Amino acid sequence: MFLNSINYFRGIAIFIIVLGHSYWLAGFEATTGAEKTFEAIATGGTALFVFVSGFMFHHVFYKRTFDYKKFLMNKGKNVVLPYLIMSSYVIYKAVFIKGSYLNLKNIGIEINNKITAILFYYGTGYHMIAYWYIPFAILLFVASPIYLRYIKLSNKTQIILVVAGIILSSFIHRPTNNFNTLQSLIYFSPIYVMGIWSSINKGIIYEKLKGKEIWLAMGFLALGYFQGVVLDHPYNYQKTIFEYNGIDLTIYQKVFMIYFLMILLHRLENKKIWILDFMAKYSFAVFFIHGYLLMNGMELKKILGLNFQSGILGLLIIAFVITMGSCFIASLIKRILPKHSRKLIGA
Repeated sequence: MFLNSINYFRGIAIFIIVLGHSYWLAGFEATTGAEKTFEAIATGGTALFVFVSGFMFHHVFYKRTFDYKKFLMNKGKNVVLPYLIMSSYVIYKAVFIKGSYLNLKNIGIEINNKITAILFYYGTGYHMIAYWYIPFAILLFVASPIYLRYIKLSNKTQIILVVAGIILSSFIHRPTNNFNTLQSLIYFSPIYVMGIWSSINKGIIYEKLKGKEIWLAMGFLALGYFQGVVLDHPYNYQKTIFEYNGIDLTIYQKVFMIYFLMILLHRLENKKIWILDFMAKYSFAVFFIHGYLLMNGMELKKILGLNFQSGILGLLIIAFVITMGSCFIASLIKRILPKHSRKLIGA
């Protein structure tokens, strides 16, 4: 059964991801308490997308009689192939024109030949904003048998694993510069299985949390305020896997946000909202396209000598333009190449 609410959730998730990537183009620098709280909430939107992916893994793929080989082949065509194609220009430019890989030593990565540089970029996604997600997603797809076993566990065991996993993730943090794909898998897996559990138990969740949106909103707003203003840490927590560097509050904050959106959007189950549906339809393509728009936007700012700074409203407007621009480009490519667009841009 198609769920409008989860479809809309995916549209909002991709917008929040683009929002968190638009700070530099918008010239957004959080200085006030409100701006720091907003930045803490807008950052880390990937967790929302991972939750939806887990939800859909159960709601769509598991219910279709899961075929692991077919599943991986489809992901290879619709995720890996677009990643290889959409990465090629940026990697070519970084390796053969600019020699940007030589500057990786500034962040502790010593690469002295072009082949190693190409493998590094494809293996980490470091060449383009948000592309780190694809190597992580590949590991997620390969690990599907583990998540199938999770589905068959008792409800009590499922809940224990989600809670324990989120606590573990809050100590592990995301990897520095998103380099360590295995660390990303460990960090985000609890959110992914939380999505699976939420699909299995969606009826109970809707019943128990109905009318409690305000409390869920207060939860992520309070954590956002504490993280951004009190701790002055409105950005992602990143470190090496075995290093201790405090507790990652972003993951707890996003748990509140996830259930806030899930319950709020359930109210819209039978309503048609074009803009959310449009963003959801091309959400995966936005992953591949929005980095190019942001990159060219920064180049344009430089050429025109623009040095503006935006507040929250300006940031929202720029993120919306980038998101919708990415969606329109994706829809145009799909119209021109209806049989091949999914292999090119993932939609």
